[in-house]
Amino acid sequence: MRNGRTKNGPLTQGDMDGLCGIYSILNAISNLYGSSFIEERRKNLFKALLSEIPAEKLIDAFVDGVSINILRSLLKKAQSLVAEHNLDGFEYKAAFHRKDVELTELWESIVKHMSGGDHRSTIISLQSPSNNIDHWTCVKSITENSMSLSDSSNLKRLVRQYCKSETDQIDATNILSPTQTLFLWRC
Repeated sequence: MRNGRTKNGPLTQGDMDGLCGIYSILNAISNLYGSSFIEERRKNLFKALLSEIPAEKLIDAFVDGVSINILRSLLKKAQSLVAEHNLDGFEYKAAFHRKDVELTELWESIVKHMSGGDHRSTIISLQSPSNNIDHWTCVKSITENSMSLSDSSNLKRLVRQYCKSETDQIDATNILSPTQTLFLWRC
């Protein structure tokens, strides 16, 4: 997925690449492990995740981003690397396996997951057609009204009133995908 912002003037790092999926994993793991996930470990994980993308898909991943299937395979790789660094393991699962989930149910499931204990994170797929955005990001915290994000393109907050799920029949700026929402937690 790629942040498709269009702007005049100089490009900045990230304007042309689709590495938000990898950054969402790095940010989620940083949320899970805090200060024990030091910069050296981040760099090692970043390199390992890039090397995990099949060579024939690497250029497309750089330009267009990664699918949910590749994101899941990268999370599996991250699980093994975390274990190599003698950190407690982590698990992940899809929030939903069906698309017919309204925003209220999706939002409440993220609130429930994030409030289920320490060391939790959520990766979400965010689409904003009017802003040409198709993006993976990481939820750091959530309330009934907004999400605080750990995001590679400096998005800070999503306000619920401007969001909808894929099946909601309302006009909203941001679309969240229930099947592309992943819950992570430390074991």
